[in-house]
Amino acid sequence: MDAARHKIAAAEIRLNRQKRLLTIAQSNDEEISASTEDLNSAKSAAAAEDAKYRAIQANKPGTKVRQAEENLTLARQRAEQARLALKRCTLEAPTDGTVLRIAVTKGAVLGPQSRQAPILFAPAGLRVVRAEVEQEFAHRVQAGMTATIHDEANGQVTWQGRVKRLGAAYLPKRSAGGPESFALGGAEPRVLECLVELDPGQAAPLLGQRVRVNIGTHGGP
Repeated sequence: MDAARHKIAAAEIRLNRQKRLLTIAQSNDEEISASTEDLNSAKSAAAAEDAKYRAIQANKPGTKVRQAEENLTLARQRAEQARLALKRCTLEAPTDGTVLRIAVTKGAVLGPQSRQAPILFAPAGLRVVRAEVEQEFAHRVQAGMTATIHDEANGQVTWQGRVKRLGAAYLPKRSAGGPESFALGGAEPRVLECLVELDPGQAAPLLGQRVRVNIGTHGGP
């Protein structure tokens, strides 16, 4: 558009010059007509460029870009809502591990009164043995003591380990068939729980395998 305006200005200068020369008989009507045509051509070119500019302004993509950005934002919100809905319907493990048993089926209803865990899950990591020490022997057990673990059904199968942690209270023995309870009264024997961590480099016992633990001595279990 700037170039077209410059051409108009140049054509006007030439036309005015021709008109001045005509007054002193140094120009003629044909030259003036030619200069006039050049001026009209320059004006037509400028008008065409102006029309192109207006067409471009009318079709500026800004509105379409804003609309596309709004649609993208809406699509992202819908995708996030779908991810949240999927997450509410998905049970994710807290860590890597193995599902040992699934005790539910499709359509089962779970609630606060459910007494059985719907899924038994074993997290990956070092295996530990939960040992129960009777109160009369508990004072002899300390963290860091060596321990020998014997399979309850076959005493010849053993593993080596070390006491990792002692419990903070004497509690009733754990029950495999129901929830734990702790009452100040009652005649059931109390035990001190301790965790025995198995030494690396040996095949670990299976989860849930019943064993006997010999702590700090080399005698029988």
